[in-house]
Amino acid sequence: MATWIGLPVQIGIGPTKTLAKTAQHHAKAHPELGGRCDLTGWAPAAVDELLDSLPVSDVWGIGGRLTARLAPLGIRTTLDLARADPRQMRRLFSVVVERTVRELGGVPCIEFGPAPPVRRELMHGRMLGQPVTSWAEMSEVISVYAQTAARRLRRHQLQAGSVTVSMSTSPFRSGPSHHGTRTLALPIPTDSPVEIVRIARRAGQIAYAAGYSYIRAMVMLTDLAPAGSQPHLWADPDRPDDPIPTLIDRINHRHGHGLIGYGAAGLRRHRPWSMRREMLSPHYTTRWDQLLDVTA
Repeated sequence: MATWIGLPVQIGIGPTKTLAKTAQHHAKAHPELGGRCDLTGWAPAAVDELLDSLPVSDVWGIGGRLTARLAPLGIRTTLDLARADPRQMRRLFSVVVERTVRELGGVPCIEFGPAPPVRRELMHGRMLGQPVTSWAEMSEVISVYAQTAARRLRRHQLQAGSVTVSMSTSPFRSGPSHHGTRTLALPIPTDSPVEIVRIARRAGQIAYAAGYSYIRAMVMLTDLAPAGSQPHLWADPDRPDDPIPTLIDRINHRHGHGLIGYGAAGLRRHRPWSMRREMLSPHYTTRWDQLLDVTA
């Protein structure tokens, strides 16, 4: 991708995160390296020579204000900081500076970020393009939204244990208002769009009340768990998983969202209740067909 669009990319490799960042900075300043610098194969003297050529202000996490405070201590290059006493740096500045000094010396002190928390719920909801006043329309809304939520569920390799459906009228319009919501448990944890739509429609029928104009609807999947982590008594280990949902996901990803689906979601047509997107900004950074043309 970077080659296709001419985006420069540099890769730095080092025994610590701070040294890797320094290597990346060196690769950026020297195009002859081809955008890659690996300090793990350098001799210690060569690494010291590199650090001595870099001002301390180039160190990851050392800003202009801290650079000015380090200067009276005789610390002007990255090598000067690497050879400083870590404990003294902690007393004079902070534990962050101490870790930076140790990292420049090859001692890993900055851990990688924690793994993202496990999702507990997944929601798909929208404002409706025009008020929905019949169960037939609301049933179609719920079916489409439930399939979208199920697709995202499979993308994250999760299964849901329950489905919540809610719908509400506008609080800014005159007339009667209503907010209906209902949660139903799935018979077994699943990511099957057929089963999720079935339960979502049942929950929606309970939450729906005739005589109101709904302007928002939402389908939320809860009690999430990694796919296959909750075996059930009726599971057949010799029966392969249904390949149709994955096939539908691949077709929609390749040929456009909403090309194929189950029931109402499989009909690619304009729906009056679809969210209005007349003012939607072009996808300049994610769609080839919408790249900004700057040629004369």
